[in-house]
Amino acid sequence: MIDLQGQKAAVNGAKTEKSVAEIIESLGGFVCQNKFALDFGHYYETLLIKNKPYINMFGTKGKGDFFLSSIFLDKELRIEVRSQNVKGSASEKIPTLFYNCKSMDTQNVIIVLEGSGHAKHAVDWLLEKA
Repeated sequence: MIDLQGQKAAVNGAKTEKSVAEIIESLGGFVCQNKFALDFGHYYETLLIKNKPYINMFGTKGKGDFFLSSIFLDKELRIEVRSQNVKGSASEKIPTLFYNCKSMDTQNVIIVLEGSGHAKHAVDWLLEKA
């Protein structure tokens, strides 16, 4: 059986991630995959790295959506994107995301929640914890 809803969610998430990358590029930043970060990092004041690994809340390897290193902002931060365009049983994703963010290599994290399908109680919980 094909999970069309899951495929649509993946496409929507990819669109939102693309928007994040386009914003950084429009501000003069460079976007690259993690495996190329060492090759390009020293050429750019702002570097957005896709899929940079981190150790998650279970102590295993995870991949974050984005890692931003900016000399201009004098900051390093993570950007995590979650897309949920239809209501469903994805409420548990938000606490998992939150606790994974707490275990990342920087405490500077921006969480982007895209779509109207995120459960209000889960978003309220996240805002209370943040």
